[in-house]
Amino acid sequence: MRQAVRLFWRTRRFEILAGIALSVVYTAGAMAAAMGLQLMLAAGCGDTSCLTVDWVNLNNAIGPPLLFGASLLPLAFGLLFGPAVVGGELERGTALLAWSLTENRIRWLLWRATPPLVVVGLLLIGPALAADRLEGASSFQFDPARSFLDFGARGPLLVVRGIAVCAIGIGAGAYLGRTLPAVLLTAGLAFALLVVGAQVRADWVPRTEVPRELVQGGQGESPLDIGEGFRLPDGRLLTYDESAPLRPPQAQLVDSPGYTAWLATSGWQRVFIGIRGTELATVELREGLATTALALLGLTTAGVLVRRRRPVTGLSRPIDARRGVDARDSAGTMTSSPGWRRSGAWLTWRMTARVSRPELVGAIVAAAIVTGATGVVLLLLNADRVTGQCLTSDCIGPSGADFNALENSLGDWLFPILGALPFVTGALVGAPLLAREFETGTGRLAWALRGDRTGWLLWRLVPAALSAALLVIPVALLSSRLPEAILRLDPNGFYYYAIRGATLVFRALAMLGIGVLAGAITRRIVPALVASAVAGLVLYTALDAALNMPVWVAPVAVPVNAADAGFLQTGNTLVAPDGSWHDPAEVALSIGVPLYRKTGPDTLDIAPFQSDPTYRAWVAAHGYQQAYVGVPGEDYTVVVLHEGVALVVLGLGAVAAAANVLRRSRLDA
Repeated sequence: MRQAVRLFWRTRRFEILAGIALSVVYTAGAMAAAMGLQLMLAAGCGDTSCLTVDWVNLNNAIGPPLLFGASLLPLAFGLLFGPAVVGGELERGTALLAWSLTENRIRWLLWRATPPLVVVGLLLIGPALAADRLEGASSFQFDPARSFLDFGARGPLLVVRGIAVCAIGIGAGAYLGRTLPAVLLTAGLAFALLVVGAQVRADWVPRTEVPRELVQGGQGESPLDIGEGFRLPDGRLLTYDESAPLRPPQAQLVDSPGYTAWLATSGWQRVFIGIRGTELATVELREGLATTALALLGLTTAGVLVRRRRPVTGLSRPIDARRGVDARDSAGTMTSSPGWRRSGAWLTWRMTARVSRPELVGAIVAAAIVTGATGVVLLLLNADRVTGQCLTSDCIGPSGADFNALENSLGDWLFPILGALPFVTGALVGAPLLAREFETGTGRLAWALRGDRTGWLLWRLVPAALSAALLVIPVALLSSRLPEAILRLDPNGFYYYAIRGATLVFRALAMLGIGVLAGAITRRIVPALVASAVAGLVLYTALDAALNMPVWVAPVAVPVNAADAGFLQTGNTLVAPDGSWHDPAEVALSIGVPLYRKTGPDTLDIAPFQSDPTYRAWVAAHGYQQAYVGVPGEDYTVVVLHEGVALVVLGLGAVAAAANVLRRSRLDA
């Protein structure tokens, strides 16, 4: 084991140090945020009635991003260490020597797999504890041990998920024999398993009736998968969908006059159905066991493949830069390549497509799937509206019900994929551009034959930028019709801003430059991809913050009843008779109205001061007018252009920094 640990440290030193740095930074940041939130609470504050504006603003600014980042750490660490365990050995050709020296390949696999699995687990312990502490400080009215808030982003399940992703990556590397394709396959499998897990999570324990006070946040519990249903006279619990065949036709539409009259005489009781917060430990245990089983399946798959696989690497054949085929003549003798004598854009594109085939194939497949899914969704939305004769977003009836169900499901899968596509495409095309040259050593020959390294980088960068743009443009064109298809609104508005139109193209190009810089710094493909993913998350958060501050254009105050449909609301304000703006929360506190108050002994209201009689009477008496703060829909194009220019400048700056790193690199390094 000592030799395995030494070898792991020598071959994966950069990844280990990067993982330690990321783990320490996140743990320290989350713990500092939790302590800051706790210190800002008033002494003895045990519920939301004593919160201040500063606490609410700080909690909204740091709580959700940090907890969301914790949910991504298992994927990042698993991809960083798992796929290269076997895939790296096969890709470099060292598996041939290692397997010829060992008597048992399974034992060899165990020696190789144990250190990264242990390291991933250790790296996630600190973030798991810090995220749990942050959850307790951010949602202090709930007991973290009885709350399903941010499930999977904190606690022991975070560690188990990271180990499982690493194990699945080991199996993917043994199957594909190359590191980067194994990374892509592992990421896809991990995402699919998370989606499936979210769908079946509510089936780990039986659903029960949840008291109304718990639904509203009482007694420190936060239940899971809350839905409304009925308790029948015979004691059965049925959801709305399950009870539909038993309800008469006039009671199918909820809250209609026929439904109300039927419910009053049927003996059915309308209740909430879900999983109590007291079942958190049981759900975590069962999902942890299922995740552990998947990890064992990944390791078993790796063992079977390692035992039966021939140690042949896909990189063992020399590549001819002219044809993209083996550089051998008919007799099998190595031939010389004209190299840079026929260099040009077309040759560069062919070389990029040949060498970067896994990344390009992954990006093309991802873009094709998203494009096809978006097109199908648009067809379904329009067909449903036409067949249902529904011309507004307030659809009712059978066709309208189908449309609303489809519309609600988009937020669960299509919208996150559209938002992530430009970042994934840019990283897949940009990160390996320089990282592969450093990692395989081919850059030394290329830079020795061509003295101008900056020119060489530009020849490689232009086809990559065109590829990234061409992959995203079809999705951008289709997604630009989402506001019209879903809401029947003019596309020139801020609805679905981050997942449609030219915004996707600009973000992909900026991410391409960031990926190139990450590859120049890390000099290895997988670390470059992980670094690009972290940078992409930071960039997305920064862009979202810049949009909602707002930064690109000056905000305006519009009366609540005068805001257009495409208005980007970034806040609320009270407009005084003299035209000055005032924060509604500060006004409420200044007149003695708390921001949050209890409406019962075991319930918590969300924002009671907005409907408080004292607050409303004071606002009306002083002539204040409630208004939205934000950007009108007519400024949509201006915001897109301003953000696009900033992203292009960011991408060019990253490329310039990568060129500087490349110029300073030693050929013998």
